Amino acid sequence: MLESGVGSGGQSIDRPATAGRDALKASNIPAVEPGIVQSPEREAAELRAQLEREHEAGRVVADYYSQVLARTSTPIETLTASVEMVRAYLIGREVADLERPAWIWMLEEAFELPRGWSTEGADGEGAAIAREVFADSQTATRISIPDADTIFAIPLPDMSGRNPLLGLIAVPLNPDAQLDDITISVATTIGVSTVMHIDHTERIRHASRSLQYAQAAARAQRRLVEPTDLNRALVIAVEALEVCEDLVGGKATINTDAEVVEVASFGDVDAVVEEMMANSAEDDDLTSRGRVTLPVVIEDETVAEISLQSRTSIELVGDETLGSIASAVTGAVARHRAASTIETLRRSTTRRLVEAQERERSMVAADIHDGVLQQLGATAIRLELAQSRVEQRDFDTASAIIADGANEIRFCARELRSLLMELRPQVLDDNGLNSALIELGRHVEDVDVTVTSDVPDDLGSEFSITIFRIVQEALTNIQKHAQASSASVDVSLQENSIAIDISDDGIGFEGAVTGPSAAGSHLGLLGMRERARMFGGSFSISGASGGGTEILATLPLDGKADDELLS
Repeated sequence: MLESGVGSGGQSIDRPATAGRDALKASNIPAVEPGIVQSPEREAAELRAQLEREHEAGRVVADYYSQVLARTSTPIETLTASVEMVRAYLIGREVADLERPAWIWMLEEAFELPRGWSTEGADGEGAAIAREVFADSQTATRISIPDADTIFAIPLPDMSGRNPLLGLIAVPLNPDAQLDDITISVATTIGVSTVMHIDHTERIRHASRSLQYAQAAARAQRRLVEPTDLNRALVIAVEALEVCEDLVGGKATINTDAEVVEVASFGDVDAVVEEMMANSAEDDDLTSRGRVTLPVVIEDETVAEISLQSRTSIELVGDETLGSIASAVTGAVARHRAASTIETLRRSTTRRLVEAQERERSMVAADIHDGVLQQLGATAIRLELAQSRVEQRDFDTASAIIADGANEIRFCARELRSLLMELRPQVLDDNGLNSALIELGRHVEDVDVTVTSDVPDDLGSEFSITIFRIVQEALTNIQKHAQASSASVDVSLQENSIAIDISDDGIGFEGAVTGPSAAGSHLGLLGMRERARMFGGSFSISGASGGGTEILATLPLDGKADDELLS
């Protein structure tokens, strides 16, 4: 059979109907000594007094459940109300000292209260004696304190069994106070019930607190999915934690070479620590109670910290939950830095290639201006001279001048065709990559170039133009600088890539060891290397002075070209 009561938060709880009666069961009526006859009136009076005491005890316990346990929520509220209830009961029994206050002393850290926490009037020597008395028994009892008052000590036992005693409630007694079994049973019941109630409510509170931290971690992780800088990431983390009811303060700081800079905060941590210290009877360093510091570590360096303060004196929550917030900040910052680095490299590479393109265009313009245009100008003058010779009937001279002019025009046409090949190889569009490479080899003057290419013509415009430009630049360098008599170009299809091998028998390349740079004649080599890297490929150049030069480039077939850089 169960009887209903009201628990904390207004919830209905069920208790065994016999629990209160068993705890309050009084001793039997004293047996009549042999040979003594007790009058019926006296026997009835004693029975009536016994029933009245049991009724009073039952009422006190009922009031305790309805007025204390059902109306208090925090450990301090429950303990304070319990001691007041016990003292009022003992005053009604005319055994409590009206001049001395009752008190509570915590012998162990429990209920989010530090060890040594006490109320007004607490006696340290009495607490020490109680620890010894209650080592074997968990029943309320009278304790005499040397040179002090006699107290009625009510144990607050550790229901987990880790400690014999968590604390005690003490009520100073009158010198001649007599405690019967019913009074002791009521006090013991209140002490045990107080511990059970606080433990139950604290378990619920701890579960709720853990849920709030988990929700805060989820909010922070959700908002920190996208890359963001360190300041913004810390602000997001602090905002996510601010709604946790258990936290009374927190802040995020960045560690710089010169100082620690605070970027976000909430609450008043210092005020809470002062309050906790004021409520402590011991000299413990309470600044660390409920304090958690989350380091933000990037590349083995602690770049920032998130400090949190709770009113509780127990562990806030598992490191895994709170640690995930710091991990989310670290991830967002790392992604932001990576994105910034990639963007910087992109801009740098784009700038270098644009500059190289502008230099190539300037060179083409200079070639047209210094070569073709001047040649055409000279040819025009010759043709005007030929016209005057015709007017003078000097047909032989005019014919010779016209023939020279025709040769000059054909030369200009070849020059223009070569320049057009550099700007945009029409043969690549018309006949495919293999034919375009062979055509490149034919246009290298004074060098015998052998071209071997077996790559498919349907590689795509990005691959084709990249291969064409690398070979074109290499052959241009050979013609201008290598002083070679022969060269070979081999473009082959490998298993997962395209290999380009270009070699000559010229004077070699002094910069082969260090690789291409951005100075002087090495600009063409720099362009070839950048083109290969745009596809995730490799580029190398080898050779020594007087021993010829070899260029090797590899383009993976699954490489993705950067359209912006190729435009």
